[in-house]
Amino acid sequence: MVRDDDPAEPVAGAEVRLNGEAAGAQTTDASGRFLFDALPLAQTVTVSASDGEVNSSTSHLIDFNKSTNHLTLSIPTQTTD
Repeated sequence: MVRDDDPAEPVAGAEVRLNGEAAGAQTTDASGRFLFDALPLAQTVTVSASDGEVNSSTSHLIDFNKSTNHLTLSIPTQTTD
């Protein structure tokens, strides 16, 4: 996972969920990566993430022809007013 304004810098420690289920939550590692082992095949899932301050979500169609589905998720940069 990365930030919108700096896609070269990963977001570590963010919570990533599938279909909004907290039970299926993963935490991004130091490189901003996350992994879900069991994915529903040929279904669209909603992937949502939060770094504790800002949230983001996107839909992703699981491709059952691939052994690994990759998704780059970005979250907006927090702005201070």
